[in-house]
Amino acid sequence: MERTLQLGVVTLFPELFASFAETSFVGRARGQGALDLHFEWLREHGLGKHRSVDDTPHGGG
Repeated sequence: MERTLQLGVVTLFPELFASFAETSFVGRARGQGALDLHFEWLREHGLGKHRSVDDTPHGGG
């Protein structure tokens, strides 16, 4: 019985990882069904009108 590894990546730049996931050994694993990869855009969970994901600078900035 073959298992599929399910992996979720939370990032501000999903398009950066998407190209890597299609062209490398990761893409080969996805094509063979050994890896199920999901990208979650962090900004979708941001706060306020502009979906901010930043915090105040440490030490006051």
